[in-house]
Amino acid sequence: MINKTEDQVINVKKTANSVVLYGVLAVNIGLLLTGIYSAGSLISGITGVPLFTAMWTNATEGGTILHSIGILVCATIGVLHLANRAIGMKAPLVEKVAGILLKLPVNIILIMLVLYVAFLGYGKFQVGGTGALGGSFILDWITAATLLFLVFGVKKI
Repeated sequence: MINKTEDQVINVKKTANSVVLYGVLAVNIGLLLTGIYSAGSLISGITGVPLFTAMWTNATEGGTILHSIGILVCATIGVLHLANRAIGMKAPLVEKVAGILLKLPVNIILIMLVLYVAFLGYGKFQVGGTGALGGSFILDWITAATLLFLVFGVKKI
């Protein structure tokens, strides 16, 4: 009876962690998309190019390419977490080993993204920057803060 209760508690903790993780990932993806939208709308307004085309070009070849990489990193974390949870249902040991092995590389990538976005925001603050590189400096700092919460506040994999 006690063993079953402990399993239920562990399952509830994992489910709660998953809900928080997916919420934080959604917020980060939303903030990064907002930066891409801000840059795309500025470019679209100046050049007359359609908004989606300006956003796509800027996200794949321009100043918000790292925002796009950030979106891919967040999506990859979500998929890896989902896969690890599915593996953990059958093989808990493999789940633990995979979580340990992937923790460091994922955190390093996220910290590099945080540093880039934070310094980008600092540069915009110093020069009174425009949204051509993904929104205002406040958006960059909020994105950096939420990415830091993702690094230190949530178990990802």
